Amino acid sequence: MNPQVDDYLSRPVRYQNIDGLFQVMWGTAQMGQGAFFWLASVTPLDSFLHWVYMGVLGLLFAGLYFGRKYVKRHVTYARTGFAEPLRRSVQPWALAVAMLLSVGMVIVLRVFLKHLGPTGVATVICLANALLFAFVTRLDQFWKSASLCAMTLGTLAIALIVPDRLTMERWYLLVNGFCWAATGATTFILYLRHSHPPEAA
Repeated sequence: MNPQVDDYLSRPVRYQNIDGLFQVMWGTAQMGQGAFFWLASVTPLDSFLHWVYMGVLGLLFAGLYFGRKYVKRHVTYARTGFAEPLRRSVQPWALAVAMLLSVGMVIVLRVFLKHLGPTGVATVICLANALLFAFVTRLDQFWKSASLCAMTLGTLAIALIVPDRLTMERWYLLVNGFCWAATGATTFILYLRHSHPPEAA
């Protein structure tokens, strides 16, 4: 294949995470979940604040999703000269299947983790997090690998220090989320530093 054509076809994948915004979104979402679980644990079960927390969490997720799309459209693609490709509308049945599969995976994972001790849970989380982090960041710079090591050591340390599973999960979300968001923010700052805004015509 022509190298120029091959480069053009690979741009959507390459530009998807070139600015670190996915890491910021994923990390902030994890920290939001960790904060929600912590706030819910210190509030009575019948308190209306639970609904307030869920509403704020929903707004956070929506803001992250649409905020990322906005920044990519007006900052990332403007600086790269690349236009986001048109996509076909998602069929309702495909959305339904995706949601059922996601719910099924969560249930299976919860049942699986229930029979593991803290070390086993930490190991599964470390492996899943490492695979996703390596796929998203490509580990193309040393400091990204260092961030992954920090997350892995942090997860194992939490498993050794915190005996209660629910508390452990909250700390996982907060620590891993912070590392993801920090890595993404650093990537975004470096991206802005090494790219240039479009010149006025």
